[in-house]
Amino acid sequence: MDDSEDATARYAQALRALHEAAGAPTSATIDRQARAQRPPSKVPASSWSDWRNGRSVPSDPQTARWLIEGFLRPRARERTPGFVAKPPQWWEDTRRAALKQRRPGGRPRTLHPQTPAEEVVRCRVGVIPQAADCLQDREIALRLAQAADTGKVVVLSQTPPGVSPVLTGMGGVGKTQLAAAYARRAWHRQEVRALVWVSATSRSQIVAGYAQAAAELALGADFKDEEEAARRFLAWAQTAPVPWLVVLDDVQDPADVRELWPCAEDGAGPGRMVVTTRRRDAVLAGAGRIRVEVGVFTPDEARHYLTAKLAAAGRTDAAERLDALAADLGYLPLALAQAAAYLIDAGLECAAYRER
Repeated sequence: MDDSEDATARYAQALRALHEAAGAPTSATIDRQARAQRPPSKVPASSWSDWRNGRSVPSDPQTARWLIEGFLRPRARERTPGFVAKPPQWWEDTRRAALKQRRPGGRPRTLHPQTPAEEVVRCRVGVIPQAADCLQDREIALRLAQAADTGKVVVLSQTPPGVSPVLTGMGGVGKTQLAAAYARRAWHRQEVRALVWVSATSRSQIVAGYAQAAAELALGADFKDEEEAARRFLAWAQTAPVPWLVVLDDVQDPADVRELWPCAEDGAGPGRMVVTTRRRDAVLAGAGRIRVEVGVFTPDEARHYLTAKLAAAGRTDAAERLDALAADLGYLPLALAQAAAYLIDAGLECAAYRER
């Protein structure tokens, strides 16, 4: 590897670290913020992908300075206080070193679906929700991990009517938190090289998420539209040379996912997929899909949660009172979180809360 490639690689490595510390904003967010500057700038998705994946560096010093000092560094300072970024002069010196000896030939080539694994840089698209306070290590989390590791699509849905009728049609059982915990584990343990998290309340959001993944993975340039980019990502996922994970959070209409399933029906291939939904349509339990029913906390989980939540605020209460409160609230995680917050803010004991 020559000096220019070393400089480009160093720049990309530092940029990825800073980007992660800044909360991993999407390329669309970066470009939108760049265009809002005076004078306006541009950071197209293809350029951002090239810089982040070590195929080139910004040629315009003003754009580079704004990206690092005006956008990513302030966000990293706010979101990850302990993160230490490279000094401004390092970024400029490294950028110039990469440009000085850059090889001719125009824009770097884009990745083909069969690109060797070593050329696929780790890529994360979307924002994984933060872990809830005092997040519990639930029994259902093990079932999710075991199901997802088979390579088949895992659908997290409500417990069926008759099992816990009070929760029929309700949210708040913790599907998103379970999926987020699984995604964070897979990412931090480096079990996947590409992680795509999509807030999937509509088909357009799913398509946009896949299109963003295509851009981050450099699967092509100048797509006609997001649909075309999404199809390229799906084609890549079928034969990807690296393990990947796609999470579709809060699917509200199963029809929105039609023809947008990246996993093979037999579970073969390098990918995993987790879907969270309140729906129980038969199509969500079709070939190649495993439905994992998510219910409320167990009594022990509820007690441990309330104990930890109160302890974090320097509070305690008798176990039998915590058990009674949890039972009153049907062991629903969301209701328990709201009750614990009220107990802490109002300075109430469990008994007084239950009498209200």
